[in-house]
Amino acid sequence: PRRIKTVQTSDPTPIQTPISAPSGPGKVVPAGPGKVVQAGPGWVVVPAGRGTGHWRTYDVTDGLAEIVVWSIFQDQEGNLWFGTYNGVSRYDGKGFINFTARDGLADNWVRSILQDREGHLWFGTYGGGVSRYDREGRRSGESSGVGAFTNFTTRDGLADNRVRSILQDREGNLWFGTEGGGVSRYDGKSFTTLTTREGLAHNRVYSTLQDREGDLWFGTEGGVSRYDGRATSTRSTPSGRSELALSETKGQRFSTFTAQNGLGCNAVLSILQDREGDLWFGTDGGGVSRYDGQSFNTFTPKNGLAHDVVISILQDQEGDLWFGTWGGGVSRYDGKSFVTFTTRDGLANNQAWSILQDREGYLWFGTRGGVSRYDEKSFIAFTTQDGLAHNEVRSILQDRDGNFWFGTNGGGVSRYDGKTFATFTPQDGLAHNEVWSIFQDREGCLWFGTRGGVSRYDGKSFTTFTAQDGLAHNRVFSILQDRDGHLWFGTWGGGVSRYDGQCFQTMLQQDGLAGNLVWLILQDRAGDLWFGTNNGVARYRSPAPSLPLVSIDAVLADRRYEKVLEITIPTSVRLTTFEFHGISFKTRPEAMVYRYRLKGYDADWKNTHERRVEYHDLPVGDYTFEVVAVDRDLVYSQQPATVRVTVTPDPRIQALAEALSGASGEFVGTGEALRKAQTQLSWVAQTDVPVLILGETGTGKGLAARAIHAMSEGRNGPFIQVNCGAIPEGLVESELFGHERGAFTGATSRKLGKVEVAEGGTLFLDEIGDMPIEAQNRLLRLLEERTFERVGGTQTLRAEARVIAATNRDLAQMVSEGKFREDLYFRVTTFPVRLPPLRERREDIPLLAAYFMERMAAHLNKQVSHLTPDALAMLRAYDWPGNVRELEHAVQRAVIVCRGSALQAKDITLEFGKADKGPAEEVVTLEEHERRYIQSVLERTGWAIRGPSGAAAILGLHEATLRSRMKKLGIRRLQAG
Repeated sequence: PRRIKTVQTSDPTPIQTPISAPSGPGKVVPAGPGKVVQAGPGWVVVPAGRGTGHWRTYDVTDGLAEIVVWSIFQDQEGNLWFGTYNGVSRYDGKGFINFTARDGLADNWVRSILQDREGHLWFGTYGGGVSRYDREGRRSGESSGVGAFTNFTTRDGLADNRVRSILQDREGNLWFGTEGGGVSRYDGKSFTTLTTREGLAHNRVYSTLQDREGDLWFGTEGGVSRYDGRATSTRSTPSGRSELALSETKGQRFSTFTAQNGLGCNAVLSILQDREGDLWFGTDGGGVSRYDGQSFNTFTPKNGLAHDVVISILQDQEGDLWFGTWGGGVSRYDGKSFVTFTTRDGLANNQAWSILQDREGYLWFGTRGGVSRYDEKSFIAFTTQDGLAHNEVRSILQDRDGNFWFGTNGGGVSRYDGKTFATFTPQDGLAHNEVWSIFQDREGCLWFGTRGGVSRYDGKSFTTFTAQDGLAHNRVFSILQDRDGHLWFGTWGGGVSRYDGQCFQTMLQQDGLAGNLVWLILQDRAGDLWFGTNNGVARYRSPAPSLPLVSIDAVLADRRYEKVLEITIPTSVRLTTFEFHGISFKTRPEAMVYRYRLKGYDADWKNTHERRVEYHDLPVGDYTFEVVAVDRDLVYSQQPATVRVTVTPDPRIQALAEALSGASGEFVGTGEALRKAQTQLSWVAQTDVPVLILGETGTGKGLAARAIHAMSEGRNGPFIQVNCGAIPEGLVESELFGHERGAFTGATSRKLGKVEVAEGGTLFLDEIGDMPIEAQNRLLRLLEERTFERVGGTQTLRAEARVIAATNRDLAQMVSEGKFREDLYFRVTTFPVRLPPLRERREDIPLLAAYFMERMAAHLNKQVSHLTPDALAMLRAYDWPGNVRELEHAVQRAVIVCRGSALQAKDITLEFGKADKGPAEEVVTLEEHERRYIQSVLERTGWAIRGPSGAAAILGLHEATLRSRMKKLGIRRLQAG
């Protein structure tokens, strides 16, 4: 039936274009005059001209074989080929030529087209296989096409007759992705097929591509598979199809041999390449198998082998092969027959773990019963009685100096110089006493694979590498250094690790390794590495290097910086985090290793598997963060990704410096009362609860607060002290919480309050009892919600500082008098700590006096070395109403007036008399005691408060603090008359 397609052109008149049946085989149909029609799915649409907005469409009326077009290709001469479900059409710019099954095409449904290097065109069909079209066999205008097509189907070895994609690789091989049979390679003579058995993601292959490194990529229904084309040998199947003899796994670089390929057993314990180039594999129950590059030949006890478990192999200088077995002794094979040696012949034990031929030609066998030496006539055994560390010898090596090294299964490693044994154990630095492998590298260092990691011995000391350093597993069974100088370590369950002297990279079964338990490693003459595993033997060929890429994604500091080359952050940023990632098409993301350093901060490069690293509390300076990616082949990215970081002083640094200037001191004393208080301080320091320190004036409340800060998690943060009684009432809130510009008269700029300055550290509120009620309200909110606003501001800020308060007043009494908020009282007294007055710890007075004397004498550069007994007796007898601070001042004054090397009683001046007057002495309140003491000092100075000789300096108080105390205690100078 005829179909009508209605379209709209620039002319508003609709055009109805009939669509006729396809043209006949080989018929040239001139292209239409450029009729404008609406394009439908699969139609061939060519723009009529740039910028016109019109299209030129070709359909069956123009000669196209069918309107549904599955593939398009342009050949070397510029002709266009269109694959349809009714054959293939060639367009030369003038007209179409159609080819169908009647012309020799394998099937009319053409899904893919490719022209090879010789000029032949290949057509993948959806049911008839693949057709090759010989250009020389058909000239333009000919219609017969006889002999022009050559068809290939499953009978010829093609995986499936439904071909979706075609590719020609750099070697000239053709690859055909099929609908359900996998992918087939054609080398010009025969087909080789890869399916899911060989590691292909899915047998339905839609697309193929070869990348710049030469690897092939297959887009399948089950994902994308990459293949590096390393497998070369083929085998025939009953169907006549050729398949790869090696199973190419997802690792691409690995080829795996198992019992299915003819290996005696999947568990391979030992490997050797003989002089003829054949490989020998000792297995765990399948005897020994020889591989000549094409097939396996296995020898078992039926052939004369001593035992079917072969744990060591060696070829001697005469070319004979020796096989150490598990319980059967040692077998020698001369290429024709086996001869076995056991304990009856003098072998130390029938379990022969290791074999070595020394420079003199003697054979050494490490057994479960010691080590035996064979001179072609008889055996000589060495055991623990001769100095060997342990009788079970797992490994043997003769070093460059001729010494023998024996790795034992529990006694460490023994060195034999031909006369005596010397043993090395973990006490000497060896990783573990179970030593399974020994190797000497090119530099002469010895490597010992143990149960606790791998140890390197340079002749003087041991260096051990474990899983913490990047080693795949701490149990190391085998060691080898390849031609590139890289060291390989086969482990128990962790796969194999390669080490280049800077970092480790690990390959696992999921990367293509046959099994994760690697007994032995060998590099053959071709440079391929062979790994004997618990699941077959794997061959590894290093691919052409493909440099990985690395990128720094973001820097997390005071905010998140994405894709930047340079940032500037303040010192208040406690944590700086760098996030990055590497790209390697040949390495799983989680298997990448990154080497990084912060230049200007780190002394050397570091390694990590993580994609982020953190730095804490960077000091002021200029730094450059550098990171390189390392793929699993130990190929490094060409250039490191970098970001420059400048750390500048924080705006609050000046405030911090002022707050912390001169802050020093420590608790001195060993008395029980002081120790009890110190214990409480240590308990509460580990928490973040508010602390209230109680004590009389001069007992060391400030030192206690600093002690809590030094033991807390915020010890690296600032310690900010606020004397609540020294701040004028109208400025308390501004001092604590800061203010915005214009908040009040004189606020010409924003000011950070002590709460913000103390961020990440401790805010110490000294004499909290002197805080005005108005400020107490905001302090309560700070403690309850940890939020505040600056004076004059609207933004709610979060407080990140711990709060410690101190007072010498009775807060409970103040609450009852309405001078202190009750709710704030309960908040600050969560954990009260009382510091004992000096009169309760008189046993500490001598220590304190000596401490203050030494400090003052050093300050004045005077030679005052001790206190006389009468001076100490005088100090012990005094009641010390001003506590430690009063004692300090009394001793300082005594050092000033002292004229000898000993501080005497006559040098000491006490404020309220020389001795305790006993029980009859008037008892007054602490507040009254303080009032009398301050008044006496004022009278001695003539009521002078300021200056170095003023009362404030003598009392060790700030001038404003002293005036505030005088006001609260009612101390005032009476005027004469």
